[in-house]
Amino acid sequence: MDGSLNRFRASPVAGGWITLLRWFLAVVFLAPGLEKLAGRNIHHEGPEAVMPFFDALHAVPLYWTFLGVAQVAAGALLLFPRTATLGALLGLPVIANIAVLIVALPFTVSDRIAVGILCCGYATLLAWDWPRLQPVLAEPSASGSVPGALRHAWARPKFRASMAVAVGLWLVVHVLDRLGLI
Repeated sequence: MDGSLNRFRASPVAGGWITLLRWFLAVVFLAPGLEKLAGRNIHHEGPEAVMPFFDALHAVPLYWTFLGVAQVAAGALLLFPRTATLGALLGLPVIANIAVLIVALPFTVSDRIAVGILCCGYATLLAWDWPRLQPVLAEPSASGSVPGALRHAWARPKFRASMAVAVGLWLVVHVLDRLGLI
């Protein structure tokens, strides 16, 4: 089975399909991301019931810009084979956020089908890049991995202390903000 999967991955047709899928998803992210970076509220063509939600998002410029940067970065990374895996990983939370919004808000059935297709496209990219992702997600080996490095870092008392300080500061700022003191 593994040999047939490798033959499929090596075929020019499969590689061409993945390239087209990456470019399609890049355009899907780049266009609205650039509009967000330009400061435009581009969501006035959807259902009337969702307009207040997008108007509220647009009214928070830092968040609106953050969404635009995330979309542009994911789309740009998808354009190049060397960075496509990173682009797919960066775009995954963005597409998940879009999917939750489409399901949670009163969008049309065609919008839900479209976001389902986008989610399937991202799942396809991640499945295609699985051999590149597997070492990062696997248990630590002699060559090392991210989970192994995190376990090693967590074992150091200074790292745990700095994490505790960061979480503590975040909690203090959050409480002060809730109390209206900052």
